[in-house]
Amino acid sequence: MLSTDRAEFESVLGAMFGAWNRVLSANTIEGYWKGCQLMDLSQFVRCCNKAIQSYTEDSTQRLPDVGALWAMKRSLRVVPAVNHERLSSWRGDHWDEKANLHLLAYIQINPKRYSDGNPQSKCTQSRTACLVQAKDQWAALMRASVRVDKADQKEVWANCMAEAERQIDVLSQGRAA
Repeated sequence: MLSTDRAEFESVLGAMFGAWNRVLSANTIEGYWKGCQLMDLSQFVRCCNKAIQSYTEDSTQRLPDVGALWAMKRSLRVVPAVNHERLSSWRGDHWDEKANLHLLAYIQINPKRYSDGNPQSKCTQSRTACLVQAKDQWAALMRASVRVDKADQKEVWANCMAEAERQIDVLSQGRAA
């Protein structure tokens, strides 16, 4: 994990401790952080979710220590690899994850605007490319910022999507002509 993952790490760890109704001290956080730091954040999240799920199914399960989390990590099923050549802007950090979730929600508001029903059509692909470019720009801007509050995140997202919408309008006008 990266030092920038620390806040999300603590949140996930806190949720796991909360599921067992245990108090999470600063020393415990530090111990888990040092013990799990070589684990990828997404793997850590999957392990904690797996532990919570196991506990909900069997309340006799013990709160996993660092060693148990590593054992869970080894037992995780492999997630298909991402084609990094094609997705060179993907950094795999929490900003990329947030950007993808924001884009999904954005598209779901009006899916017909961004697709003509055929994912292979040039129309759908060019509109999607505009949205993906704006999403990647937002993630890069967030990543470059030292500290960004929620209001700033929303404002920058709105500006990026407004630019994507302008590009889509230009594309649509070009097809109509």
